[in-house]
Amino acid sequence: MINKIPKTKDEFFAILDAMLTDEDKKKLVESDDVFEFHFTLDLWIRNNRIYPLNEEEKQAFLSLFSNDAGGQYGCMPFHPDDISSEILEQYVEYLKKQEETK
Repeated sequence: MINKIPKTKDEFFAILDAMLTDEDKKKLVESDDVFEFHFTLDLWIRNNRIYPLNEEEKQAFLSLFSNDAGGQYGCMPFHPDDISSEILEQYVEYLKKQEETK
């Protein structure tokens, strides 16, 4: 269940960082497709960070991952499966950038 809605994308990524082991993160980075995690981490994002939110909270949370202002949630897809996959793809990019700075 949600304790609080993150105020930034990096704050949400820090939640994932704390949850996942280094091995989990390595699997994400080395994966060819985030769909591989559709019924694991992707499902956790949907069940714990998208479905429980009311419409206002959902809009605030999803706006963290949107790069433009078009559509209901910016450039985000509308189905929770697609939204959670987009969030996971952005997290993988975040992890890759973290690796580059090491």
